[in-house]
Amino acid sequence: MSAVEYSAQVKKAANFAIITALILIIAKGIAWWQTGSVSMLASITDSMLDLLASFMNMLILRFALMPADHNHSFGHGKAESLASLVQSAFISGSAIFLLLQGIHRFNSPQPLNNTILGMLVTVFSIFATLLLVWYQGRVIEQTDSPAIKADRLHYQTDLLMNFAILISLGLSVHGMLWADAVFAILISLYILLNAAKMLFSFMSSCPFKIRWLGMS
Repeated sequence: MSAVEYSAQVKKAANFAIITALILIIAKGIAWWQTGSVSMLASITDSMLDLLASFMNMLILRFALMPADHNHSFGHGKAESLASLVQSAFISGSAIFLLLQGIHRFNSPQPLNNTILGMLVTVFSIFATLLLVWYQGRVIEQTDSPAIKADRLHYQTDLLMNFAILISLGLSVHGMLWADAVFAILISLYILLNAAKMLFSFMSSCPFKIRWLGMS
């Protein structure tokens, strides 16, 4: 694949991610306003972080795809690896927020409203995210872009979140008010685990050695 084709593919994938995140933020915002679900609120926050992460991903990709110059004789490709580190930071922030909200709701459970609308929006979110992940997978097969791989990973965790929200809303309909909080906590722990894996992956492929203070 030529550099021009590579650039076009990864830019399309980054733009598609941004558009998807914007649509999901609007849809989930309406659902949270109608249901009052803490899991839905956390999902909105996660989608906002997805949007910011994907936007930064696009900026980093634009820099990484720049040709070599006198300051970067081997090009700017190393910047693309840094996108993985940025993504893991956003994922961790989202997970911590979700964990705190889940603990608060577990201590103070509240009945949810209009759960049918919340479930419909969640199903829509699942299909929209599946479409994005499928498209990103095709781009990765052709380009092997580390930035798109990182972007795809946190949208894959979004799928888990959406399925969990769907289950928690279903249980809440049957009076299990604790489900909203418990699922929010479980999802946050899973996302933190994936963020840690992404960080370790970045460290193992880091293009420069990191030396801790006082260590050789």
